[in-house]
Amino acid sequence: MTNRSVSAAARLAACLLALVCLLSLPALPGARAFAESPEEPAAPVDLTAGGCGLTVYPVSSYADFAEDLRDNAAITVDVYKVAEAAAIPGVDAYGYRFIPPFDDASVTTAAAAGMTLADGVNVPNAALSAAKWDELAQAAAAVVKNSTAEPAKLSAVKAKGAESVRVPASGTMDKGLYLVLAHTEETDYWDEEAAGGALTTKVESSGNKYRYLPLLVTLPHKSETLGNYRYDDDGPIVPDEPVTSAAEGAWIYDLTLYLKPESENRKADLIIKKTLRNYHVNSKALFVFRVDAAMPDAPDTSVYSAVFSVSLAADGSKATIARNIPIGAEVTVEETYFGASCKPSPGTKTIYSGLMTENGLVIGTEPPVKIVEFFNEGDGTNGGGGIENSFEYKEGEHWVIIAQNQDPGVDESELVSPGTP
Repeated sequence: MTNRSVSAAARLAACLLALVCLLSLPALPGARAFAESPEEPAAPVDLTAGGCGLTVYPVSSYADFAEDLRDNAAITVDVYKVAEAAAIPGVDAYGYRFIPPFDDASVTTAAAAGMTLADGVNVPNAALSAAKWDELAQAAAAVVKNSTAEPAKLSAVKAKGAESVRVPASGTMDKGLYLVLAHTEETDYWDEEAAGGALTTKVESSGNKYRYLPLLVTLPHKSETLGNYRYDDDGPIVPDEPVTSAAEGAWIYDLTLYLKPESENRKADLIIKKTLRNYHVNSKALFVFRVDAAMPDAPDTSVYSAVFSVSLAADGSKATIARNIPIGAEVTVEETYFGASCKPSPGTKTIYSGLMTENGLVIGTEPPVKIVEFFNEGDGTNGGGGIENSFEYKEGEHWVIIAQNQDPGVDESELVSPGTP
């Protein structure tokens, strides 16, 4: 035996004990996914072609927003093969051989932080923590995002109303290491707003936005991982450290995977425009607007409440913007106060109600509008008794309309709610 072969054999042998402890990682994304699998009779790992599959749920049924993702979002699940499963002679375990384009230096460098390379096989070692597994997933996702020609993948679409999706839709997939990306159907599905600069993909429903971190899944894996889960009100949680189960349990070739995205309400802005006509008073007129919103399925629970004001000293227009109104909410915009010597223009509205969409406010069957307009005009009184109003915050509690030259502590007849959230 040559020195070179002895050295390679020694490196390989040094990896095996760590591999026995670590190789059954189904996915190590902390609280971002968990897996469940049926028990099968114990048998040595079978690395022949095919035989594996994934059933992917976009979220656990325990999540508050599970119904929204099920009923209101069509989700594409892309699965990219990152590495082949490589047999280790004499050991009931396997390592990885990265395949193009995932043999990129960025991926192999990330892998080296938690794997040992021996005879061309990357063998997980004791340094492979959940954080390093995430870093490897990020590196693989960056390859997909930056490739001029998209790598080969298996894709399936979870239709609206469906709880899960099968990958592949028919047949099976080979053993190995896979990158899982869940996203909406459009091409530009990367989300650049994730905290910490991590690559994420996005899914949007009618009123919410969801972010998914790229996920690495190794197939097959060990059923004993089920015994390592702990439970809370949200259901099973994957431990933050690698699951050590390669020593016992059956190999699982068909994996059920539950993703755990972060969620936030999608939001849009609405412009409130005031137009004043035939105004002949030598003082400013103040106009106050209240914006309230609630979701249709919870009309008594406010998701947005704010007060806005504009002032005009002469004929003309001025606008203010109600920002970050949740999409999908029922919105009411009401003019709650208009200046002295003013009145609503005949035939115009003092209140608008409609559904907030990404394209604007939908009122009845009309097309969406991004501007709601209010019209006032002078009421013909222009005497020297004109009063200029101001809009001030009082005692940390309320906005109060206060007439000039009056005691701010006396006139609270025009009480409205606090300002922009």
